[in-house]
Amino acid sequence: MLSVLRAAAPVRWIKLKGEHTIMTANDIRNIALLGHGGSGKTSLVEQMLYMTKGIDRLGKTADGNTTCDYDAEEIKRQISISLAFAPVMYKGKKINVMDAPGNFDFAGEAVCAIRAAECSVIVGNAKDGLSVGMERTWKMLGKKPRMMFINRVEEANADYASCIEAVKGKFGTAIAPIVATKADANKAVTVIVDLLHNKAYDAKGECAIPADMADEVEALRAELMEAAAGADEELMEKFFETMELSAEDMAKGLKIGVREGTVCPVLCGSAVTGIGVDMLMQTIVDLVPVATDMPAEAAEDDDGNAIEVAYDPNGTTAAFVFKTISDQYGKYSMIKVIRGKDRGKEGTVKQVLSNDRLIVEGVQIVKKHVRATQQGQQAGIVSTEAPIHRSNVMVIDPETKQPTRVGITVKEEARDGKVKTVRVRVAKKSGKELA
Repeated sequence: MLSVLRAAAPVRWIKLKGEHTIMTANDIRNIALLGHGGSGKTSLVEQMLYMTKGIDRLGKTADGNTTCDYDAEEIKRQISISLAFAPVMYKGKKINVMDAPGNFDFAGEAVCAIRAAECSVIVGNAKDGLSVGMERTWKMLGKKPRMMFINRVEEANADYASCIEAVKGKFGTAIAPIVATKADANKAVTVIVDLLHNKAYDAKGECAIPADMADEVEALRAELMEAAAGADEELMEKFFETMELSAEDMAKGLKIGVREGTVCPVLCGSAVTGIGVDMLMQTIVDLVPVATDMPAEAAEDDDGNAIEVAYDPNGTTAAFVFKTISDQYGKYSMIKVIRGKDRGKEGTVKQVLSNDRLIVEGVQIVKKHVRATQQGQQAGIVSTEAPIHRSNVMVIDPETKQPTRVGITVKEEARDGKVKTVRVRVAKKSGKELA
């Protein structure tokens, strides 16, 4: 997901869309956070970034200093208005989190996120229970992969047990809780048990499974095994033979169910205290399908014929724009790469064409037949660069040597014996001028 180059300016260096480190599709998870406004989606992103050292302080929506709500109007209203993006590095995997507004007035932003995500996480609120936003999001997703995270379970009078029963009653057998909880007298959750790995956590970290939860945990693990086995015939046979599945087997079955839209794993936790958030990230890594597991995208060829483009790290570069943003620097688009053997290559822009395409040295190499000419050109097969759309490239920051967005700054400089005010292009990461 990168910004497009602006206008036909003399760009010197570019880099094809890709990560700054070498990563394959198996290393990336694209998720959308959806749900009712006030459920804590933005705070959840903040906690994920903080726990993975992506930020060094935990921002708050009320203080107007969160990573995702950076727009002045969002800070003023204390709600998300636009789709925001946050890359989270977790145990060698990259989780691209898209934080969508919960307010119904901005439902189009959620549609954009769903379009690009391999899986959506519906965020609920343990104090409010089953919300209209959760129901509406469920309908929007259709058969697309989804998970559920019940937030704010640490608060007094938060009733996770009632919330999960309401969710089960509304959405049926697809709901598969992968946690068990222990609450205090005020219904605030104090312990969360990971049913998949049979581990327990409290506000301080991993702890022993409380003795009085043993029977409940055993029963819920059995239900989870059945849900996992139901997604795969081989696992079903194994389960019937032994009445037991390993954590790896359960993860395999649940991942298939998530991909097919027949299983919706449910977790819970707190975006404020962090309890359950590490488990959420681990579950995203374990159960969310990767791009190459997803069905092919519908598209059209140059002649307008309907085709399908499969997710493939090889082949000619292909991508789609799912969100265009306009700010003080101009317009740029967020893009999801579907296919591309040239991902991560660098080269010099040889030519800027009129149709928003570029000729880049050493990139998008194709072979073509040439005829002999009177000027001595011999017939044969030659290699040459094919045009590539500017949305697939980024400028290289001359300071950091990494891809960067382009900004505009104003400065004064002497020209022809006079001081003139000029606009110059700069790398937004370092502030260095671009050629």
